[in-house]
Amino acid sequence: MRRKIKGVLAFDFDGVIATYDRPFIFNVLGKPNYEVIRTIRYFYKKGYYILIFTGRLKTRKIRNWLKKYKVPYNGFNINPLPTPLTSNKPYYNVFVDDKAINVHFRANIKTTKVLIKEIKKVLEIR
Repeated sequence: MRRKIKGVLAFDFDGVIATYDRPFIFNVLGKPNYEVIRTIRYFYKKGYYILIFTGRLKTRKIRNWLKKYKVPYNGFNINPLPTPLTSNKPYYNVFVDDKAINVHFRANIKTTKVLIKEIKKVLEIR
């Protein structure tokens, strides 16, 4: 039996799920950001489809990192809703990215609780 999906949450890997220092080094993965990982677990358990995105080419190393830190996800670098239209932009209800600017994003995210609250606000907008 397939579970009903409440929505799609996409998370960038570098700078969100894993930390990284500048300058960026492609063969070095950062330390886990446990606040974000707990947030992903929370929404995964609530029935949301979790997407992980990265610009890195060596994804096996990232998949192993995600497994090591028990980060649940449904998709990795994919568009979960194939359509007759061709688009490189994935479908999502919320995208959490360290390089994004969003006029609705009012909080400085420092805790799991605040991040969950902010994602819920965005989900109510749709």
